[in-house]
Amino acid sequence: MNQYPLKLIVISTITFNGVFLASLITIGQMISDRRSPKTWLFFLLFSIFCLFQIHYIFFEMGLLDHYIFINMFPITAIYLLGPALFGITLHGVKNKSILSKDMRWHFGPAIGASLLSLGLLFTTELSNSPVLYGYYYNRYLFVLSGLGTLSFVIYLFLSGRELLNSYLLSRKVILENPAVFVAFFIFIFLVLALLSDLAAFFLHSKVFMECSLFILNLIIIFLFLIVFKYPNYYKAIHVVVKKETQKRSYLKGIDLDTLARDIKKLMEQDRIFTNEDLTLASMADCIGLTRHQLSEYMNSIMGQNFTTFINRHRIEAAKKMLKQRPEENIISIAFEVGFNSKSAFNASFSKFEKTTPYSYRKKLFKNHH
Repeated sequence: MNQYPLKLIVISTITFNGVFLASLITIGQMISDRRSPKTWLFFLLFSIFCLFQIHYIFFEMGLLDHYIFINMFPITAIYLLGPALFGITLHGVKNKSILSKDMRWHFGPAIGASLLSLGLLFTTELSNSPVLYGYYYNRYLFVLSGLGTLSFVIYLFLSGRELLNSYLLSRKVILENPAVFVAFFIFIFLVLALLSDLAAFFLHSKVFMECSLFILNLIIIFLFLIVFKYPNYYKAIHVVVKKETQKRSYLKGIDLDTLARDIKKLMEQDRIFTNEDLTLASMADCIGLTRHQLSEYMNSIMGQNFTTFINRHRIEAAKKMLKQRPEENIISIAFEVGFNSKSAFNASFSKFEKTTPYSYRKKLFKNHH
């Protein structure tokens, strides 16, 4: 009779194929573009997938208690997975490298968790956790893995926010920009893998753990197919990102945090938006920028153009006035917040609130009564 069940053989085959494909992609990228941060990020991502897969194979074979150092693989992997995803997202959206000196702290928790798990493996006794019996070396490793999952969830949130706030996404060019498309694809499938792992945890079922492993292999297969079918795909990533870098070159040397605070002050304290003659150039003068710099900042960083940004503030101010001044003429409020005509106010209000100012006020006070 066969020593290992058919399911284990199938899982092992899929896993080793995934590792093989990941190795091919990584080697190819190292040869063609080893200086690019993108290459090293994908190398890190594939290495993480391999750690998960190797650990699961040893788990299925019942060998984790014989090769105890392998028990640290999922700990290291889960702590590295978040920064890897975040790095790929930043590279795609902003051409910003998480591997730069000022960003390397993101990998600190992974190094600390790896060393701690290694220490625990050789200073604590084997005591299988009741959750997925045999998968965790003991409760200490189980808790450490749980904290790693929490860290990954935080990075998922950060990566998702970058994607959703990206002007690339808002302009619906996700399928036209390879870097964002890859980041978005990996993000979605890692969310599915996380949900599968959580299901395995709460339902005490290995089936969902195997499903998560399968999802990781789907990511590898997808990226391999892209390289195989479109050999210039990753080159296209580099070209697009280079164009975006050149496009944002007006912002070189600008302290973006200070600029954000200055704009916030202009809006919230100075209420500059109430000036109906406000223009992009006049607003730029107020904060010591050129018109091109402010325009680039709003489109690239804030994800909206000048007109949308100003009108959004005007509408928010108008909504407060409609509530606080129930008897005041609507057109008076429109002029007070910076609109120069009733039609412009109505059109802008309807765009943001999907209703007219009159209907908004009527519904507001109807709900109060």
